[in-house]
Amino acid sequence: MEKEKQRHEHDQIVEEHRAELQKIRAERNNVIQASKEQSRQDKEALARINREESMHNAEVIAHARAAELNAAMFKRNEVRKVEADARERKLREKELMIAHMQQRTEERQREESSRADDYDKMLADLEREEYDLLVAIEAHRVRATPPRHRRMLSHRVRLPI
Repeated sequence: MEKEKQRHEHDQIVEEHRAELQKIRAERNNVIQASKEQSRQDKEALARINREESMHNAEVIAHARAAELNAAMFKRNEVRKVEADARERKLREKELMIAHMQQRTEERQREESSRADDYDKMLADLEREEYDLLVAIEAHRVRATPPRHRRMLSHRVRLPI
């Protein structure tokens, strides 16, 4: 009996020890499971934070690119406007130069026409004077020559009219 009692006590101690070990294992498994769950939640939270940061960074980059694009478009438009203004200014300058040259040409033509008219008038006056002088010379010759030679001189001189 004593052996049985000892055995029974020993079995009971072993049973308590086993129960204790199972309890420890169960607690350890619970802790491991809780740790795994916490680790999974931490990873999910970190992944969510990383996604949010990535989305935020993408938005910041998109805004920066849009601002750069707007600035580039503004500069391009300003350059085009300046170039268009320069082309328009050059065109106006050319038009003014052409108008000035046409005006000068017209003035020269008027001056040349006026000079040509003056020269024509002077030429007509000189031709009239020459005719008058020739008529006077012929009249003087006719008076200075004896009457018998007059017939011979009259057919030599032809006076333009």
